Amino acid sequence: MATNRTFDLRANPQGYLIPHENGAALSCAIDPEKQARQWMDKNKHYIQLGLPVTVLGIGAGLHLQKLHQLTLLPITAVDTRPGLISWARKIFKQTEINFVLLEEKQSVLTHPLLTGEIGRTLPLIFEPAAGNSLEHFRTSAENLRGRSDEVWTMKNLDPAKPRHWREWAVTYHDVLHIEQKILKEVLS
Repeated sequence: MATNRTFDLRANPQGYLIPHENGAALSCAIDPEKQARQWMDKNKHYIQLGLPVTVLGIGAGLHLQKLHQLTLLPITAVDTRPGLISWARKIFKQTEINFVLLEEKQSVLTHPLLTGEIGRTLPLIFEPAAGNSLEHFRTSAENLRGRSDEVWTMKNLDPAKPRHWREWAVTYHDVLHIEQKILKEVLS
């Protein structure tokens, strides 16, 4: 619930700004860099599908930074905290990562900026940043997938499942490789 939520930023000993909600850190206050690496490792098999990504939970943003370095595909970051969205927009260029505020009771099915993403994006949850919004983020992820986590995972990773999902993933995967090849040629 959105009642009486306070948001502030606190620097950790390494100088990272860690967002806090009602005094609780929304990212690891001790080693957010390690936490971001672990999140990327946990989700790398999904990210390698080459689909546009929607991340639910901004936290300190280091996981978004690492994700942006890994992929050229569009990234949308969603959170329920207006203060965190404002801060993140100042830290990241808006053209690189699209930040979207999702009200606490609002469904992605009716959100004007997210309805077009349903079934077309890879939603991933950054759980440390979820706080009291974890169930809302889980429901939102399922709605963005157009199905539950279990069904989405099977359809996208199991070659025995419906063909159109595999073809869609392969198409985006091919686009990623083409973009990377062009980028390498331009930079060399």
